[in-house]
Amino acid sequence: MEVTLEMIEDLRKKTGASYHEARQALESSEGDMVEALKHLQEDRAPGEAITCSIQEVYHRWKDTRLEVRVGPRSRFSFPVIVGALAAAAFPRYTLWGVLGLMLARGTLGVKHRDRIKGEYPEHGDE
Repeated sequence: MEVTLEMIEDLRKKTGASYHEARQALESSEGDMVEALKHLQEDRAPGEAITCSIQEVYHRWKDTRLEVRVGPRSRFSFPVIVGALAAAAFPRYTLWGVLGLMLARGTLGVKHRDRIKGEYPEHGDE
């Protein structure tokens, strides 16, 4: 089976491998994606798998934002990774902030960036 650029890019996205590594794995497995994945996983050190997982989570979270609203106009928006790190580092302050938001009848929303347009939807467009 012929190895195409789309196959190489798909394998790179799934594994975080370089172009050269992905191409070699696909060529050695004759275009079989499952065998190529196994080949790449066997060649990698255990620490690399953890690094790839962390990178995958980071890339998923970097396009996601938390939005705090109190009333129709007030808005505070920040990356979800910042919120997760702050909650882990300062759980007591996070709890007080969430309780304050509830008492003020505010809302906490999640927005994902539109990868094609490169922008976040307006309130109510989600």
